[in-house]
Amino acid sequence: MSQKLPNVPLRNIESVKRMKVFVPDKGHVQGHLIAESIQDAAKPGQYLGRNLAANIDGTPNTPNVPSAIDAKHIGGGMIDVAISHQAQHPATNYFVELADNPGFSGARVVYSGPSRNVLVGPVPNGNWHMRTYSQYQYSGSAANSNQRIPSTKVAVSGSVATGSLLTSQGSGTGTGQTPGAGFGEL
Repeated sequence: MSQKLPNVPLRNIESVKRMKVFVPDKGHVQGHLIAESIQDAAKPGQYLGRNLAANIDGTPNTPNVPSAIDAKHIGGGMIDVAISHQAQHPATNYFVELADNPGFSGARVVYSGPSRNVLVGPVPNGNWHMRTYSQYQYSGSAANSNQRIPSTKVAVSGSVATGSLLTSQGSGTGTGQTPGAGFGEL
C-alpha cells in the first residue's frame, strides 16, 4: 500500500532555510542544508505514523464508519456477524457491541481484529441488538466521530446458554458504561 507520508509541521523551517551559519574552518554553511537534515530526521516518525495509521501531530485519526452489519442466529445461541466495510488502511480493527436493548446500555464488546466476520455467543434466548465500529489501534474510534454506527437485531431461541450475561466491563480504557470505546483513548 503506498500512501503519501503525513506532513510533519516543522516550526520555523523556512527561517532555517534562509540562515547563513558560519562554521570555523568550513566557512558559511547554507541554511537549506541544515533544514534538509532536520526534515530527514523527521522521516522515521512520518513512516511510523503512516504504518500505524496514527497522526504524529497528536490529532485523532479515525477510520471511516462501516456501512452495515448483518447477523443471524445459527443455532445453539451462536450468532454469525458480518460487517460491511471498505477498509482504507490495513491497521483497521473492528468491534461489535451486543446488548439486550436498542440503547446499547451495558453492551458487551466483541473484538474482531481486522476480520469483518465474527461468531458471537452462545447468548441466552431473546432479542439481541448489535452494532459495529472500526478503530485504528493508536487513534480514535469511528464510534466517537459523531457518524451513524450501523446496527441490527437478531432473535435467539433454542439457545444452549441460560441465565443472563454478567455486567459489561467495557473495553480498552473505557468502562462498561462507555459505548464505542474500542481500544480507548490515551
